[in-house]
Amino acid sequence: MVLYIRCILWGHFTFKLFIMCYKILAIFYFVFTFFCFSQTNNSAVGKINYEYVSNYTFKKVNRPSTLLFSENNSVFINSKGDEPIVYMNGVNFRDGYYVQDKIGNLIFKDFIKDSIRIRKLVNTEPYVSKENLPKFEWKIKDTTKQIGSFNCRLATTSFRGRNYSAWFTEKIPFADGPWKFSGLPGMILEVVSEDNDYQFLFRSVEMPIKSKNENITFNEDGTYLDFEKFKTADDIEFQKMKKQGEARWLSSGGKPGGYTLTKNPTNPIELSYDKDN
Repeated sequence: MVLYIRCILWGHFTFKLFIMCYKILAIFYFVFTFFCFSQTNNSAVGKINYEYVSNYTFKKVNRPSTLLFSENNSVFINSKGDEPIVYMNGVNFRDGYYVQDKIGNLIFKDFIKDSIRIRKLVNTEPYVSKENLPKFEWKIKDTTKQIGSFNCRLATTSFRGRNYSAWFTEKIPFADGPWKFSGLPGMILEVVSEDNDYQFLFRSVEMPIKSKNENITFNEDGTYLDFEKFKTADDIEFQKMKKQGEARWLSSGGKPGGYTLTKNPTNPIELSYDKDN
């Protein structure tokens, strides 16, 4: 009888010990899973579609662009598509064009590491680089206006040779925006340069995001250059084209020194790096 009672007590104790260990393991698994998920999850919480207007070749070009964003990072995407060249008039270069590929131009902001990763198409050649997250010196004004369903406030700044006016809303509580812009107390929905050569115009927002496949990622495909060399990617690509043209000239029987190629003037969004930040 005594032995029977002891067996019951021991069984009860063993069962309680098992339940306690199970709970501890379950808690550990939950914490571990949550930690791993928080480290690797790149799902966007929202998406904003913009119209990106540029005047790089002194001909206005409009293209769709998208910002996928979360608390810790974001990616701004444009010039993404199947056709390598998009003509504004659908026919030729005369009225403006832009190049694209299946990955697109990317601006990936990492707010944890205070860095930006960049992918840019020069002609049709992709280049990638990295720089510090710019620290914009914003001046917030009292002026307001309605953009879509959002009441926005005006802020101004200067960055790499251009003056900008930006409109942001605190209704989307993320200090982010199109291209490299960030640092305001709310999402930037519109940015226009003082000369109107570069514009980022709000078109629509999706928050919460509907698709589960909208991830914030950066594709490294392209020639990597440190940022100092990356600033001259246009010149690097021009010299490459010039050498290729000279080789074709000579192979077709042309005389040495008889080939010339003139670089057309351009109007890049970043005009100078004198006061870099």
